[in-house]
Amino acid sequence: MNDTTLSSDAMLNMRQCIALVSMSASALRQIGSDQRSQAKALIDLREIMNLAATLGEQVLDEADLAKSGERRCGAQD
Repeated sequence: MNDTTLSSDAMLNMRQCIALVSMSASALRQIGSDQRSQAKALIDLREIMNLAATLGEQVLDEADLAKSGERRCGAQD
């Protein structure tokens, strides 16, 4: 049951990250020729991408921990 929950949580987190990056890219495309606003949008996009990467790493780490816990429990059975 925990694997199903983890998988659902992981998918939700990744979808949220993808949505944030997509929204940021759309906002960037809508910005005109104002270089200052473009620079700010690029900085915001970079921060969102860094958050997405961090979240992805955390999700993978949690999945690895869950799998190693299963192996230990299975070995004890």
